[in-house]
Amino acid sequence: MQKWLVPLVASCFSVQVALAADDMSLEGIVILGAQKSAVVLNNGKQVTVKAGDTLGEWTVDAIEARQVFLRNVKGERKELNLKTNLNAATPSPDKPADGMTGMQGMNAAPPVPPANNPFAAAAAANAAAAKGATPAPATGQPAGQGFQPKVIEDKDIPAGHRRVRTPFGDVLVKDPPPPAGQ
Repeated sequence: MQKWLVPLVASCFSVQVALAADDMSLEGIVILGAQKSAVVLNNGKQVTVKAGDTLGEWTVDAIEARQVFLRNVKGERKELNLKTNLNAATPSPDKPADGMTGMQGMNAAPPVPPANNPFAAAAAANAAAAKGATPAPATGQPAGQGFQPKVIEDKDIPAGHRRVRTPFGDVLVKDPPPPAGQ
């Protein structure tokens, strides 16, 4: 084998290892108060890091809401941006997702809530009040027949229980036994 071929082959492998160390992507960011951490996919392994931690030859310089800034001992800087699939589905004013162009569809009517939604009547009343119109009853429900809380009559309360009234309806609660010795 040629003398010059061995160092050349060895240098190729070391370059590939150095490039593989740079194979990083930002998977997520966690911000709890003043504490910030980032989830980075580094060479196929998921790692959680904070500012000052090292990833191979890189040191985490700063963590922001959607990006992480790295630096190495040579003074080089690298920025990892948060990857998300939401950007693909988000319509822009130039190319909305529904096929309309520009600002068309901006004045379209809001979606109609489903008929079995107990808050549909309130939502329709709020929308009508905002437009200055009189609200129509929600589809499938007579006027005034939205959510009705459960009411337990006195005659339906068994011995050793009591009724507790809540905004969502009455509830039966078992009374605690009397203290011993009484």
